[in-house]
Amino acid sequence: MLSYIQKEVAKAWKDNLLNELSKGKSKVKTVEKLSSKIRNEFGETVEEKKKIEQLRTIEQEKRTCDKYVQVFKKMA
Repeated sequence: MLSYIQKEVAKAWKDNLLNELSKGKSKVKTVEKLSSKIRNEFGETVEEKKKIEQLRTIEQEKRTCDKYVQVFKKMA
């Protein structure tokens, strides 16, 4: 699983985890624990997914531009 993690912040996270594993300092001993750790570090919560979807689908409708911007900022 770790071999697929290759870019930017995720790579630094992976390198740190591999370093901990090589020193025997990591609590990640199974694939299930690794998968859970990855989800906790990089996965979106249900609340975040809802907010992202709201931002993607927001429409101005009959609002003024200023009102639309206010609603957008409040959502963000």
